[in-house]
Amino acid sequence: MTPKYLVINADDFGLDSAVNEAIIELFQIQKISSISLAANGQAFDQAARFAKTFNLDVGIHLTLVGEKPLADTEQIKSLVGSDRHFFKNRYIFLQRYGCGIIRKSEVVHEWSLQFQKIINAGLSISHLDSHQHLHMLPGLFEIALQLGREYHVHFIRLTRFFQPRFNPFKLGVNLCSRIDARLLRKHQTLKSLDRYWGMDQSGRLNKEIWRQFIKQCRPGTQEIMCHPGKRNNVLKKHYQWPFDWEKEYRTQLGLDLQRLLDEERIRLVSYAGLMKGNILS
Repeated sequence: MTPKYLVINADDFGLDSAVNEAIIELFQIQKISSISLAANGQAFDQAARFAKTFNLDVGIHLTLVGEKPLADTEQIKSLVGSDRHFFKNRYIFLQRYGCGIIRKSEVVHEWSLQFQKIINAGLSISHLDSHQHLHMLPGLFEIALQLGREYHVHFIRLTRFFQPRFNPFKLGVNLCSRIDARLLRKHQTLKSLDRYWGMDQSGRLNKEIWRQFIKQCRPGTQEIMCHPGKRNNVLKKHYQWPFDWEKEYRTQLGLDLQRLLDEERIRLVSYAGLMKGNILS
């Protein structure tokens, strides 16, 4: 029988020291196996040092909203507002993208700089995803694939909501996921895992949700996406998301993860481990 492989990936590494510290603590006790690093994050330098010190499996968290761009803003005018920052959230970006205002050539330029910043920090990139899942958009997914090939990335996240209900954004993401999966099969360059968990509960994972995810793991590959952090009071000043970073962190800290994995005969791996066939547990 095909083994069950699970990647536990922490998003938003590099956004803030409160996120970095929580992720590193959980990685050291094997409750996280991979991370996604935001090159635009204000705590990038600290995150890059941590990644090298602890030999983290690094993915790139491609960013087009909420942060400061790496490119000269004169060269990416369609991506920034009057404050020379990316637009505040995905809804503003999506509106502009739907109206044809966003220039794809500018996305290529900005994302290329994000790849280069991580590589210039002495890090290898095993997988890619994006801040607020914008790489899933038609047109942007092709750019992500192109850059992934250029920078020798092996995996790309195919985001999917399991409880979309009547949320237009979630329904749109699921439609994009089906289209992107066909593109991925056609090009056969980067790979995606078989299943992804955590989209519907971003920033709100509790012990019961963790148990459900682990029990739902099937033979093959899957990822649980998490967002641990410390100091909610600090993070909420910068990010107006419905996240409880501290609760996710404390939940993972107290989770008897190894017992749950052993009960379901699941092997914890990193993305780099999947590439090399190296099993963590």
